[in-house]
Amino acid sequence: MAAGTAIALYVHWPFCVSKCPYCDFNSHVRTSVDQAQWREALLADLAHEARLLPGRELTSIFFGGGTPR
Repeated sequence: MAAGTAIALYVHWPFCVSKCPYCDFNSHVRTSVDQAQWREALLADLAHEARLLPGRELTSIFFGGGTPR
């Protein structure tokens, strides 16, 4: 893809209270999550991907996943 081409980002929250029978996403049933550790991993991954895409403009971010309580 050419530099300057707009891109979108989907951030998947893989932690669920229960596993939905129809779900095909990577998901894990958890009662709690180490928020600080997950945030650091997410930020490191975002920085890595940004280095691979110099000159690209992020125009949309969607957060999805996780079972509602």
